[in-house]
Amino acid sequence: MTMKKFIILLAVLFVGMATFAQSPNKVVSITVDTLTKVETEYFVVQPITGTYKSLAIQALFTQLGGTSDGTAILQGSIDGTSYQTINSSTKAVFSTNDTLTITNGAVWNVYLDDPQFVYYRIAATGTANDTTLVTPKYIIKK
Repeated sequence: MTMKKFIILLAVLFVGMATFAQSPNKVVSITVDTLTKVETEYFVVQPITGTYKSLAIQALFTQLGGTSDGTAILQGSIDGTSYQTINSSTKAVFSTNDTLTITNGAVWNVYLDDPQFVYYRIAATGTANDTTLVTPKYIIKK
């Protein structure tokens, strides 16, 4: 292999690794969606790989129609298929309760020291007569 091909190969590998690397210490937005009816919507954090000190998740609930209500919980999984509910007894610190009662303008913060799962998601369920915008974000710290 010539030196030129070797350098090009290294450059391609470097760009590929940088593309898939997580960005610690940077706030990342999760896809914004609305809760309507009695349906559960999932807001998924990118898989947590490597060793990280902490994970903080925040969600803002904004009333668009009706009266915002329902609940939100945090779930974790090691395989992305089987999720379990995370509560305050599992090293998680919640700004209010581990189950948020959704209201207009509610801001829900969750802090996890030494994240134990690879996959995290917020499971939020509305009620029959409301439409609520959910704006979730998170930050991973090394």
